[in-house]
Amino acid sequence: MNREGEGTRQRRAGWLTIRRVLSTVGSLFAAVALSRSGVVAWGARIPPLEHKPGTGLYIVALTGDADSTEATLAVCPIAPAALNELLDARPELTLDGERPDVSALGTRLAGFWCPDEVVVYIGRAGPRRHATVSELSDRVEEYYTTRLGARSPHAGGWPLKTLANLGSLYVHYAYCDDVLKKEQLMLKAFADNLSDETRAALYDATHVMPFANLVDGSGGRKLHGINGARAPRSRSTAPSFSSIGRQPGDAPARRQRATAAPAGSATADAYTQRITAVDIKQGRIRVPGATKALFPLERANVDVELRGERKSCSWNPRYDPDKQRSGVLGIGKALMDRLLTDGEPLRVRVGRDVIYLD
Repeated sequence: MNREGEGTRQRRAGWLTIRRVLSTVGSLFAAVALSRSGVVAWGARIPPLEHKPGTGLYIVALTGDADSTEATLAVCPIAPAALNELLDARPELTLDGERPDVSALGTRLAGFWCPDEVVVYIGRAGPRRHATVSELSDRVEEYYTTRLGARSPHAGGWPLKTLANLGSLYVHYAYCDDVLKKEQLMLKAFADNLSDETRAALYDATHVMPFANLVDGSGGRKLHGINGARAPRSRSTAPSFSSIGRQPGDAPARRQRATAAPAGSATADAYTQRITAVDIKQGRIRVPGATKALFPLERANVDVELRGERKSCSWNPRYDPDKQRSGVLGIGKALMDRLLTDGEPLRVRVGRDVIYLD
């Protein structure tokens, strides 16, 4: 009986060992069949390219060693001064609907720290119309220079800027194409490798990702409860969304239900058409019939937030009595060049007079 009990304990210990895989920078690149192209200290420019493509993935980590996990930190190094800066810059910032103090905001952010992981952010650099060094180098430079509380040019991983050890971080990078798919797979690999102990301790144990990422590998958004951490764009001539959710003949009650969703809420099965190279060239996003119900019935300008960047865009629903056609959202070639890749659809969400495209 004692030997059997010991065997059970050994098997249990073995199972825990298998689950406690953890991620190195190198293992995450390997998960998407990439080799690291190089590493720079945070704030340093990624050097010029001698080959193409200039797109790629990058990982911000606590260590410059691609194969080490020794630089982990048991406690999240939140910088109170950075939180004060954010709260001063964004007086509209709320936590769970209320204005937080530094302590409450810091505690919430620390709830997403992974104490046994060295990777704190995973990002991508997609195609863009103009690149001064390379798409990858330019995108990481934008991450460096975007101030905490700003909306652009790169505010997607803004929690990173709240860390006290920001200047001690490293940026590992690899040039590649198909960056959206590879980024999704890398984020999933990170989540799969996370230890059970760390997962259970996270504030949101469902949408698992590195500390500064806000969207996981399946498109799920981190449930952090923080709103208003990035500067709003000035309101445009976009119409009230009282007409959103309306198609010819719809009753007012249906319109009210369609517009009652809170900001950033997901709409089931609401997606754009798959983005093509022609769409990017023409600066347009095509919206299928089912999703057009979330947009105004007539031609209008609408406020759109495309992956964290907001602008006023033209909308043409193209309702024809004799033919069903996709609506057309005029995003602009420059923005689509920079943020989108050929072959991906976008999820559509509506809230507070803004259409969100992810």
